[in-house]
Amino acid sequence: MHQKISSTQTILYLDLENNKSKKVLAYAKSRRTKINIMDWKKEKLTTTMWKELLMKLKKEPKELMDKSKPYYRENIKGKDFKEEDWLNILTNSPFLLKGPILIEGENAILCDNASNVFKF
Repeated sequence: MHQKISSTQTILYLDLENNKSKKVLAYAKSRRTKINIMDWKKEKLTTTMWKELLMKLKKEPKELMDKSKPYYRENIKGKDFKEEDWLNILTNSPFLLKGPILIEGENAILCDNASNVFKF
C-alpha cells in the first residue's frame, strides 16, 4: 500500500527523548493547536514517504544529516550513494537527522534550530 504524508495535518517528526526535539515541540505547540507527533524511534517513514518529504523540504538527503555524529563519519562520509541508498539510510537511521522535521500541508522545514518553527 502506498502511504502518503497527509497534506491537511501538521506533523512533527522527532525524537521525543531529545532536548532539541522537546524545545521544537514546545515552540510548535505555542503556534498550533493540533500537531500529530511522530516519534522516529517508534514510527519509521517508508522510502516513498521520505521521497515525498524531501520534495517538500526541497533538500537532498545529505543536507538533513548531522555530519558530526560518529556513525555518519564512520559509515557515510565520503561515500557516493544512489538515491535509493540515501532513502534507505533515512528510513533506517533517522537518528542521523540534524533535527526534527515540521510538516504542514505541502511545506516542510528541518528544525535544526528550534526557532525554525516560526518560519512557517
